[in-house]
Amino acid sequence: MAKITREKILVNVEEAAEILSIGRSTLLRLTYDGKLPSFKAGRRRLYPLEGLAAWAKAQMTEASHVSQETHTR
Repeated sequence: MAKITREKILVNVEEAAEILSIGRSTLLRLTYDGKLPSFKAGRRRLYPLEGLAAWAKAQMTEASHVSQETHTR
């Protein structure tokens, strides 16, 4: 039998917005635009923590590339 841990792997809309330090409406816009991974469970929308971390990392990488291009011009 698999051991169950108490670590969360999914968070709700409010928790996801707080984790990413963005507003709820921005989070939902990104979700509906298909930029953030999520799924519906009944009436709730849930976000995998790994997906939020991957999105944030991609944003940092993109920002870094833009910053480097700006400095090399």
